[in-house]
Amino acid sequence: MDTVSFTRQNNLCISCGICAAVCPEKCITFQDFNGMRLPAINDSDCVHCGKCFNVCPGKGFNYSKYSGELNLDFNFHDVKGIYTVRSKNESILKNAVSGGAVTEIISGLIDGNSEYKSAFVVRGHDYADVPCSEIVSSASELYDSQKSRYVIISHQKCAEYIISHPEQKIILVGTGCFVHGIMNLILMYGLKRENYFIIGLFCDRTMSMNVIRYFKNHRALTSGLKELYFRTKDSGGWPGGMRLVGNDGNIIDLPNSERMKVKDYFQPERCLYCLDKLNIFADISAGDNYTGRNGGVEGSSSIIIRTDEGLRVWKELSDRFEVHESDRNEIITSQKLKKRQENYFFSKLKEKETGREINGINFGGVKQNRNILKEYRKRIYALRLGSHYAENPAAVIRDIRIKKAISAFKRLSKKMFKAIFRKGQSS
Repeated sequence: MDTVSFTRQNNLCISCGICAAVCPEKCITFQDFNGMRLPAINDSDCVHCGKCFNVCPGKGFNYSKYSGELNLDFNFHDVKGIYTVRSKNESILKNAVSGGAVTEIISGLIDGNSEYKSAFVVRGHDYADVPCSEIVSSASELYDSQKSRYVIISHQKCAEYIISHPEQKIILVGTGCFVHGIMNLILMYGLKRENYFIIGLFCDRTMSMNVIRYFKNHRALTSGLKELYFRTKDSGGWPGGMRLVGNDGNIIDLPNSERMKVKDYFQPERCLYCLDKLNIFADISAGDNYTGRNGGVEGSSSIIIRTDEGLRVWKELSDRFEVHESDRNEIITSQKLKKRQENYFFSKLKEKETGREINGINFGGVKQNRNILKEYRKRIYALRLGSHYAENPAAVIRDIRIKKAISAFKRLSKKMFKAIFRKGQSS
């Protein structure tokens, strides 16, 4: 039977840790390697049961198995509602990255009369190690879970808890790849899907822990890094900027562009092949509102109600929010979902390399960009530079500067061409 060694060898691991939770022999440990937290199997103890491979979301996910044929509307055809929302709780809203939707929903459930009395969330911003989701059972524990983490997350403890408490109703929060792993877990152990209220986060790529190393090297830090906030409204309002907090208490605010310019270098390769930006298997999906409407300096969240249970919970909690109607076209456009077609073709290239299917779907009628192979190689090259950042940080910095210079040259050339064209017309 295959094991997650296949996932590791083919750079498909997302460092979720679920494989270790299901291993009957407990022979999977983790190694920090090139910014990722990768599984290592003790071969002398492994019985090759295949459980780690079967539960692994990184190796691939069969969308059709759960949703029928995934098409170009990315399963918007059967959603129960699409809204732009903002929490009425001033404390939650102020501390949120956007509209505080996720925190408000969890608070309303675990401190209310619902059957969901606990939730797994990620807390803190120190990044001394790979962040790990942990259980909370009161709204007061959610304050330091707010604000986005754009790095790999270990969900091993969460998966272990689910296995050992099969009848408990739990709130789960995570990106699409985590939800895929949970669905595999539910199937493997014959668990009840209705026991898990899943709040799915919109996700446009996570990053490896090498991004933490990168910002630890920031020239303005003189005493080491205590905390890192990838986005905070404290740094200029929504959509927020970065904030580095030194061990000496010194605060360095950076524009959001500082994070964006390194994403191509530090993302896990598996993100290149992901189609599930908006978490189509969640009960409620939530993310930043980029529609251009109902935003402002306080920010707001876009939410998609996907299931009957999601709709029931939303009806119960909607009065905790300022609510505006939205629609699928606004979300598809503002979240740039059509760009996921590129990921689809990247996955086809990876399938040829590994000999295994990754997404389990067929986007019929979608034409492949003739430059897709060139773009794929460019992206893989950037990932290789990022994965070796610890040994050669200068390579990433040099490549960023080259891209910046090329971009500036193109802008200048375009301006010169327009000036010459206008001069020719006037003469």
